[in-house]
Amino acid sequence: MKIYILIIIFLTSLIGSYFSQRNDLIVFSEGGEEFYLRVDGKLKNKTPSNRVKVTHILTQKSRINISFENESLLPVNKTIRWSSYANAERTMLLKRKRKKYKLKNHSYKPIPKRTIYNTDNNQPSKPNKPKLNLQKGNGVMDLEGNFYNSVIVDGQEWMENNLKSTKFTNGELIPIKMTLSQWNEAGKNSLGAYCYYENNISNKNKYGNMYNWYVASDSRNVCPQGWHVPSSQEWKKLAEDLGGIDNAGKHVKSKKAGARHESTNFVSINNQEYWWCADQKINSENPFYGGIHAKISIYSNRLSISDYWKNSGFYIRCKKN
Repeated sequence: MKIYILIIIFLTSLIGSYFSQRNDLIVFSEGGEEFYLRVDGKLKNKTPSNRVKVTHILTQKSRINISFENESLLPVNKTIRWSSYANAERTMLLKRKRKKYKLKNHSYKPIPKRTIYNTDNNQPSKPNKPKLNLQKGNGVMDLEGNFYNSVIVDGQEWMENNLKSTKFTNGELIPIKMTLSQWNEAGKNSLGAYCYYENNISNKNKYGNMYNWYVASDSRNVCPQGWHVPSSQEWKKLAEDLGGIDNAGKHVKSKKAGARHESTNFVSINNQEYWWCADQKINSENPFYGGIHAKISIYSNRLSISDYWKNSGFYIRCKKN
């Protein structure tokens, strides 16, 4: 009888130990490409994303599969092995070189313990968080009477809402392009255009207007007088002031308003949010994008800067001069 009890205790301990372990996997794309992720055949994200995290992988060997929303892009497969069942986090990079995509190891490290103990009473305490230097701004109104709340971050004032303007500061109208063919034609001719998500005007109040990069970079300035479309360096500075790129997103995002692309049209609603930078970045090492522009995107709380096509539809968050 005692032997049976000991066996039961041993098996219970072994099973408990097994399920207390965790192997986490993060896969992200270098160029911002959105993908579906499968681990051992099981889909892990319902909508395409450029960063997917999977927790509690309990096998020592797993098959990772990447597939794209665009069917012309071939799937990417890779088998990975975990060194043991020890708690660890593996980060992998989806990288494009010439015409092929590859999954490469980015980092492999133990999952850090989140609990910090107070040495005075040996009780758990919350980790220290960096104090944010935030103040409420005066806000600003555009030519059409749309008012935008603002916040001052380390002395720099930013809009808290996405832009809704249909005019440049000189009063000239920005063309609205509703159908996908109209939108793509404007992009091919390097002409500015705006629309609403899914061409539904009710989404203007929810999310703001979507613009192509030719609006964001226009010398007539789409932002209210005294404000401008921020550069990628200004976005980087904002991310630093908000606690770093891994935490800045939760302070910046509004309602994850998605994007518009030339082939797939409207995508990523309730999943990600994208904004334009004002400065152009020609990426000669990545001809897939053909000399495109930097964009700001948010997945979860992570704020990232990457390249994308100029005729995509993203939002604009203005910064005071």
